[in-house]
Amino acid sequence: MKLEIQETSNIIGFYDFRDCQDSICQYAAELLKKLDLSDLSDWTLILRFVLGKSDWVGVYTKGITYPSTKERDISIIIPIPLLDQASYGINKKRFLTRPGLDPSKFIRVDVDYKKYKTIQELIIDSAKKGIDAAFIHGIKIKGKTLKIKVIEAIEDKKQ
Repeated sequence: MKLEIQETSNIIGFYDFRDCQDSICQYAAELLKKLDLSDLSDWTLILRFVLGKSDWVGVYTKGITYPSTKERDISIIIPIPLLDQASYGINKKRFLTRPGLDPSKFIRVDVDYKKYKTIQELIIDSAKKGIDAAFIHGIKIKGKTLKIKVIEAIEDKKQ
């Protein structure tokens, strides 16, 4: 299975994701190595990170499958704080106006902005939490569910 990382930002002039992309890609690739993907070798898993205003990491529960191109697209919301929420936050004026997220359509993971010193730390950790949540919940591709157990995700974090 091929892995593709994509980013969409709802923030004007926001480039910090590029600094984090290698770490995120490496984390996802290591997780994929633990799964039986033998019958999905011609498929591509697209992890699409959407950076914007939110108070939680969110994995969109539906996802999109493109059978003709053999792609499975999973959207993960990465919350970016405002300046009044964290010292590394972003000015409110830089956020694009978007409708609010419907929490019922996401697997949600809480985030504590105080835990991070930089926006890059927040992005990388939030991406990892989103990837874990997606695989704990299970990703269906071609009638197969790619899933890890919660205990595996916890053990991987310790290493």
